[in-house]
Amino acid sequence: MLIPDKKDKANVEKYLKSKSKSWDKVRQTSPQWLWSKVHCYIPEKELLYRILIEFFEAWGYIKCTTTGQPLFGDETWKKVKGVLHDVQKGWISDPSGIPLYMIKKQDKNNLSVYHCIQGTNSVEGAIHNAIHRSFAALNASVPLANSLIADY
Repeated sequence: MLIPDKKDKANVEKYLKSKSKSWDKVRQTSPQWLWSKVHCYIPEKELLYRILIEFFEAWGYIKCTTTGQPLFGDETWKKVKGVLHDVQKGWISDPSGIPLYMIKKQDKNNLSVYHCIQGTNSVEGAIHNAIHRSFAALNASVPLANSLIADY
């Protein structure tokens, strides 16, 4: 749901091109470096709603090649309705007028280095922080994530 800022992305792509590197390759090999240079945002509710409807419609009815069942079952479609409700209320989109990124510095290549204040933070406490620390440290796959949640 995070969309890279066009200006930041263009600046980084220009720099990468000068080093004979591509956005996609750097995104795969050095994502931390890349995302510290590009701020992202969650779009306004109308656009986000359209994106998610298209996504759910495109993927939800796809049949599993092993079981023949659709990817989304009845319970998943109920959760989709809940997500779309929250999106329509504007609870998912970035708040307008509140900057969520701050420029920490300009690096040696004249690219902005950002600090992001959105996401799980120390005041959320108990469960979110513990889970966030585990996932961030492990870059957990789906099976590992499932095990971590069950263990927690």
